[in-house]
Amino acid sequence: MSDLLENIKGVKRMINVFGVDTKELFQEISLEIPIEALRIIVPPRDGDTMLYLGYKLNIQQVFALNNYLTRKISPDFGAFAYYLVCEGIYKV
Repeated sequence: MSDLLENIKGVKRMINVFGVDTKELFQEISLEIPIEALRIIVPPRDGDTMLYLGYKLNIQQVFALNNYLTRKISPDFGAFAYYLVCEGIYKV
């Protein structure tokens, strides 16, 4: 794990939208937000201060994250589940 962190040059955060019935990835939405603001909207779990883990989003969190999106999400929690995810960008 420490090797991975040493070779990381950045992270990309996204909102992944999955079909509730199919569990298939429907959409990936890039998210540009300062980590401090993100921590207020999505409180981190113990030991995950940088929000590297995946987080299932509730309706209030989706609406709060909409403030950082160019194309707003019109959430439909009957059909979709929304997750905050983080992907590492590594040195080659």
